[in-house]
Amino acid sequence: IYLHSEDDIPYYNTLTTDILDALPNIMKRFTVSVTAIENEDEVHSLSVSQRKCRFPNENYLESADEYSYSACIMDCRMKNQLKLCNCTSHLMPNT
Repeated sequence: IYLHSEDDIPYYNTLTTDILDALPNIMKRFTVSVTAIENEDEVHSLSVSQRKCRFPNENYLESADEYSYSACIMDCRMKNQLKLCNCTSHLMPNT
């Protein structure tokens, strides 16, 4: 089971701390705690290089509608697959 935000895309080298094993005939209970992080309005006036991150609407990726770190990883992986093999995996988003 992958636990991630609604904007993230699970990928094969996701941190193992973000994965829960679900085994047959084994019941596990876990608690999920969600922490919403919001920025002050003034942060939007800073450049990407100043804040060292992107907002979801500052998307330049081909593989996702909104920006996220995992979507960026997928986009880079997809571009490298195209460059090296002239094709991408059918499991890639938007392929």
